[in-house]
Amino acid sequence: MATKKKEITTAVAVIELGGKQFIVKEGDKVESEKLAAKEGDTITVKEVLLVNDGVETKVGTPYIEGASVSLKYDREALGEKVEIRKYKAKSRYRRTTGHRQTKSHLTVTGISLK
Repeated sequence: MATKKKEITTAVAVIELGGKQFIVKEGDKVESEKLAAKEGDTITVKEVLLVNDGVETKVGTPYIEGASVSLKYDREALGEKVEIRKYKAKSRYRRTTGHRQTKSHLTVTGISLK
């Protein structure tokens, strides 16, 4: 007998994505490290650490088996610029460089439990 996945509408979940943890609910926008996907793709995250559906809270050890979060890949963009400055006193040494990390912008489309 096959078990159906239960779609949850008012759920809050903690997911692990790109080495970081995010608290998400349906409709939220997430800004993550660059992912290998294209615009419009659907990404399924199975690394769900916690799910609260308003009545019951499930905590994984470390992940909840059968739980998943669906994300829609919106776009890829550069993040904020980080300035790096080097300075050595009494030697006229000054250097300024910068870096902009590429970020992936995602939208949470659904949270489901088995």
